[in-house]
Amino acid sequence: MTLKQLIQIFLNILRHFLVNTYNWDGIEETSGAWFYWKYFGTINEVDGRYYVWDYVRPEEIPSAWLKYDNPKKFLYWLNSHGEYIKDEKLYQLPDHWESPAEFIKKKLKGDCDGFALAWVSWCVAKGLECRLILGNYSKDYDKKYKYNHLSCLLWYNNVWYYADPTNAHFIQAKYFDKFIPYMSFYKNKMFSHE
Repeated sequence: MTLKQLIQIFLNILRHFLVNTYNWDGIEETSGAWFYWKYFGTINEVDGRYYVWDYVRPEEIPSAWLKYDNPKKFLYWLNSHGEYIKDEKLYQLPDHWESPAEFIKKKLKGDCDGFALAWVSWCVAKGLECRLILGNYSKDYDKKYKYNHLSCLLWYNNVWYYADPTNAHFIQAKYFDKFIPYMSFYKNKMFSHE
């Protein structure tokens, strides 16, 4: 066994201990701590107004969607009924963040932000605590996403879940280390993870 492998085993044990012994009561108290313990990175809360959360619009969620009570089932429904299409093809723009209304109007077609914003808007409409996270999958995990990818974190049944409606991922966040966050957004706050 190499030194690098031993260090990785030690870090995994330490991370497991820290994640499982930390008090995870509420999103405000853990706004930056969760990523710190998971990724051993520095968390910096950035001052100022960030408009990403302005795209979270629970009022645009159709009432038919609200019949779903389970976020995992709704995520899988959204993934199976939606179609991933890049902004260049759908909007003829290099990047366009779709509001839930635009995503619905385009018959659930869009890229990662369309899926993530629709799902987070549904969560907020259901009274669930969540945040948007911008980052990337590790290169050894998913070569399809070479650039920034928007996905979500959800606090549900006293557990943090990593949720990616574009790829149908819904897993306890402490067990999913294939996504590397750059920044996250919760209401008018932005957290830097670099």
